[in-house]
Amino acid sequence: MDLKYILLVIGLILLIGTASAAGEPTNVGIDVPYEKTLTDTPMWFRGTADGATLWSWDFGDGETSTAQNVQHAFTDEGEYFVTLTATNINGNVTIGRTIQAQENVLTPNGDNWDYVPTQVRWPVRSKHASLVYDGKMWVMGGYDGSYKNDVWWSTDGITWTQATAAAGWSARCDHTSVVYDGKMWVMGGNDGSYKRDVWWSTDGITWTRATASAGWSGRHYHTSVVYDGKMWVMGGHDGSYKRDVWWSTDGITWTRATASAGWSARCYHTSVVYDGKMWVMGGYDGSCKNDVWWSTDGITWTRATTSAGWSARYGHTSVVYDGKMWVMGGHDGSRKNDVWWSTDGITWTQATASAGWSVRYYHTSVVYDGKMWVMGGYHIVTFYNDVWISGNSDTAIQHSASVIRDTLATFSTPLSSYNVASYQWQFGDGQTATGANPTHTYTESGTYTVTLTIPDEVNGLQTTYTKPITVVAGEGLTAGFTTSQRSGTPPLTVQFVDTSTGNPTAWAWNFGDGSATSNTRNPSHTYASIGSYTVSLYVENAEDSDWEVKTNYITVSSFPPIIASPTYNTTIHYDMANGTYLQYWLFNVTTFGDIPVYGFAYGIMAPLMNVWGYWVFVMFWLAYLFIVWIRTSDIGLPIIIGLLTAGVWGLFFPPEAMQFAYLMFGLSIAALLTKLAIEYI
Repeated sequence: MDLKYILLVIGLILLIGTASAAGEPTNVGIDVPYEKTLTDTPMWFRGTADGATLWSWDFGDGETSTAQNVQHAFTDEGEYFVTLTATNINGNVTIGRTIQAQENVLTPNGDNWDYVPTQVRWPVRSKHASLVYDGKMWVMGGYDGSYKNDVWWSTDGITWTQATAAAGWSARCDHTSVVYDGKMWVMGGNDGSYKRDVWWSTDGITWTRATASAGWSGRHYHTSVVYDGKMWVMGGHDGSYKRDVWWSTDGITWTRATASAGWSARCYHTSVVYDGKMWVMGGYDGSCKNDVWWSTDGITWTRATTSAGWSARYGHTSVVYDGKMWVMGGHDGSRKNDVWWSTDGITWTQATASAGWSVRYYHTSVVYDGKMWVMGGYHIVTFYNDVWISGNSDTAIQHSASVIRDTLATFSTPLSSYNVASYQWQFGDGQTATGANPTHTYTESGTYTVTLTIPDEVNGLQTTYTKPITVVAGEGLTAGFTTSQRSGTPPLTVQFVDTSTGNPTAWAWNFGDGSATSNTRNPSHTYASIGSYTVSLYVENAEDSDWEVKTNYITVSSFPPIIASPTYNTTIHYDMANGTYLQYWLFNVTTFGDIPVYGFAYGIMAPLMNVWGYWVFVMFWLAYLFIVWIRTSDIGLPIIIGLLTAGVWGLFFPPEAMQFAYLMFGLSIAALLTKLAIEYI
């Protein structure tokens, strides 16, 4: 063979061998600063590979690029699988990476709650029902000292619109509501009697009764879910605790799945649909429960755990959010504001021991707009109408729960980057800081825009996040109030005055007599009946909330109460403002235990009358007349004493004390007429 051909063959072999040794690109990688990003926020994607000559990006949202390093922003929330194909003459290698784009950089994890400063709100209440329907949150019925059947909705939790003041169903509480077949449904409850009616509506205004008498017994404290194309009703109380399970596809005809579920008969439990199962959690069966059960058919129930991580309780709420089941608040012997989650019903993780909202039970919770919401509820004597949301609106920037003027506040971010030390913060007042967890003190109250710039040291891009915050004056919000008077006779009108500090913007009063509550800052309230009343005030603003409870604060009695230390042998004076006699005339002052004694009438009669009313005086006076008659066999003497005493009262005591004189005079005349009747008839 000719030498030139031999050399040509050897050259081709060497060329092919060299190319084959080089091969397709190796060490292909996608370099990004973080795997979660805000929507509409540019982020750099950097391609790395050995031996690549061409690059091809597919961002999973219809957008592509052929640059090695490219900046891209996702416009919609979602999970995107981003692929990079590195190519050379020998082939190509494709790898992928998942990027999460959210309005919130991180899904709220239940440990951070923000108060929603509502502008128009529904009245305070507990034991109501809430759901999400037609792109809105709804609040229906409940109890605030009286039963409710109003219906409210909101698209942002700030402004609430009343759909109707009186729905077709009777005013009630402890009912349930679900969304099914394109309608809102209300089932059962308590309006003074246990209900078994079922109603539906498509607008919250007009309600149609599906049935007045469902197959299940009239009840309250039950739960309802939508599962397997059916509406379900589980447990509750109809005079006794229940463990039956019912379902319906039309709200009219109800089929009993089981009369005796695996879980104990109970009420005040919660139910959710999660992981293809119906779940029942906690409640009350004569004692508080923290067991968790599930079923796929409503007949056979499996116990996930006998004792969940959260304490045994009732009156809590549950939702499904972020691929987890959540339990919030309730009552375990004391009111709770803890938050727990689980992915299997067995192992429970505490998100927070103390959420931003105050301890409570009989509240409601929903999932709306990608967040968890808590609304209303009850604590001791206080009904709430506050609204809370999980997480900040921009969780890339987090800060102390309340930012207070002249007080050190801590800022942080859950995002990580290449160089944490070079994070750049601007606090909106001209001051700056660096690092992942800076602190800052504002010297003036007001609204500031905080800016966080996170550098991508590899790609040279700076990503910026902003968040408005409100700096409040003072040392936080503290509830307090006083009154124009604390005691008197019915009807007693009391002017309440808010003395809260910290600039509250909303007020909720409970006057303790079962009447309507008030959201006015300085309300006036009239007590119609005798008794002692506990008054509470709940206040809130955009950053904080607090409440004040004063036990037995208002006393309404049949006669103005005595005071602790009057003088004697002076002119009597009745203080109309305080409802007390400040000074007493002609009575030596002694004490009987803690009770001042001002002679017979005030020392014995007035305290008793404060508690039991005028009839106590009548009984004492009749007993006195009877004893004198027995001892003297002559009723004329007590009659004369009564007439003289009435005259003395009328001459020397003010008009407010004349009720004593009228009673003594009347009884004396009655005794005289009785004597005349016995002697002459």
